Amino acid sequence: MTAPEWIAKYEEYLTLVKGRAINTVRAYIKDIQLLQRFFNLAHWETFNEDNAIAYLRHLKASYKDSGGARKIYALRGFFKWLRQHQVITLDPWEDVEPKRYDRKLPQVLSVEEMNRLLGTIRIEVRALAGLPTKETFLTFRDRAIIETLYAGALRVSECCNLQWSQIDFAKRELRVLHGKGNRNRVVPLGQYAIDALLEYQPHYEAHWQRKAEGERPVFLSLWDRRILTRSISRVINRWVSRAGIKKHVNPHMFRHSAATHLLESGMDIRVIQQLLGHASIMTTEIYARVGTKKLKSEYANHHPRA
Repeated sequence: MTAPEWIAKYEEYLTLVKGRAINTVRAYIKDIQLLQRFFNLAHWETFNEDNAIAYLRHLKASYKDSGGARKIYALRGFFKWLRQHQVITLDPWEDVEPKRYDRKLPQVLSVEEMNRLLGTIRIEVRALAGLPTKETFLTFRDRAIIETLYAGALRVSECCNLQWSQIDFAKRELRVLHGKGNRNRVVPLGQYAIDALLEYQPHYEAHWQRKAEGERPVFLSLWDRRILTRSISRVINRWVSRAGIKKHVNPHMFRHSAATHLLESGMDIRVIQQLLGHASIMTTEIYARVGTKKLKSEYANHHPRA
C-alpha cells in the first residue's frame, strides 16, 4: 500500500474503531498529510529519525508551541499504529514527545554531586558489611543500581530488565538487549560499577529463589522479584536526600549526567551516541548544548571582560 492509502486506512481506524470526533480526525489526518507532502513520501518505510528531527525543526520555525506539539502528538499516534501493523519496524518519533517540542536542556548532576551521592552510599556499605540484615541487602543493591545506571548511561527500563547473563565481568561490559527502538548495544562498565555488582552478588544469591532454568534479574525488590521503575525512583530519592543534594533527581538524570560528563571530558560525540544507543547523532547533540551552557557560565565568572 502507498503512503496515502495507509493514511486513509488510519482515518477509518480513528473514526470506526476509536470513535474520535469528526473534527479531531480531520485535524489528525491533515497533520499526517502535511508530513507526507512535505517529504513527498510514496511509502512510510522510507521515513527515518533524521526526517523526524528535520520536520520537528520545520514545525518549530513555523508554528507556535501548542500547534506544533499537537501535530507531533498526531504523528506519534499514526507511526505507533503503523508499527503495530508492521508497516515499519522502528518508530522514528519514539524519542520525540509533545512536551519536548521546545526542548529544554536536560538536567544533570555535577561531578561533585555524583561523587557525594556515591560516597554517601559507600560509607553506609562499609558500616553494614558482614551484617546479615535486610538493610544490608538493600544498601548493597542500591549502590549497585546507581553505579550501574551512571557507569552504563542506562535507561531505567534497561536497568530493571538487566540479567546477570548480560554482564561480562572479565571484559567489564554489559549487553543491553532490546533497548529503545528494539536496538541492542554493548556498553563498558567502570571498575566502581564492577566492584559494586560483585559485592552485591552474594547478597543477591541469598535472596533469589533459584530455578533450574529461566531469567535471573540482577536487581531485586523487597519481595525478591525483579525491581520496578518506580522502586528505583524511590531508591534514588532516598540517597539523594541523605547526601544533602537539593535537586529533584529522577533515574534518567544519571544517563544525562554520564553523557554530559563524558562530553565535557573530551569524549567524541559519535562515541557517546553509540554508548547511549541513539539512532541519530541529532538526538545526542543536546548534550553539546549542555556543555556550551557550562562554557558560557564559566566564561562569565572568570573572564575579566565578560
